[in-house]
Amino acid sequence: MYAVLKKTTTLILLVLSVIFVVCAIIIGISDNLPGIMLCFLGCVSFILSFSYSWRKPKPYLILLIISLIGFVVLVILINIFEGRLSGTLFDTVGDFTFILATMLCPIGIIIGGIGSLVTYYKKLD
Repeated sequence: MYAVLKKTTTLILLVLSVIFVVCAIIIGISDNLPGIMLCFLGCVSFILSFSYSWRKPKPYLILLIISLIGFVVLVILINIFEGRLSGTLFDTVGDFTFILATMLCPIGIIIGGIGSLVTYYKKLD
């Protein structure tokens, strides 16, 4: 019973993530606060679809560390693709890395940090 509920919840969160991101693309995220908020909600529901069932602090710490390292690496890649290389493909990859660095990594840092603290203090009780 629990496995079916877990799969259903994961699927619902993933579908919500896709719906939020598609709506953000339709509305547009360029200087548009509702579109940006929908994109953030899509990123939050995407990360929560995998992390909502974690009960120990270690997976959250791994998420936090990977998000921090990913942010640094993606910022370096943004500078390489946007500044050094030119062309349509490199501009597209640069835009994609910018979206990942500004939307997905900060959400991963927040969820990883809060989740590790909450599960650590729950473990102490």
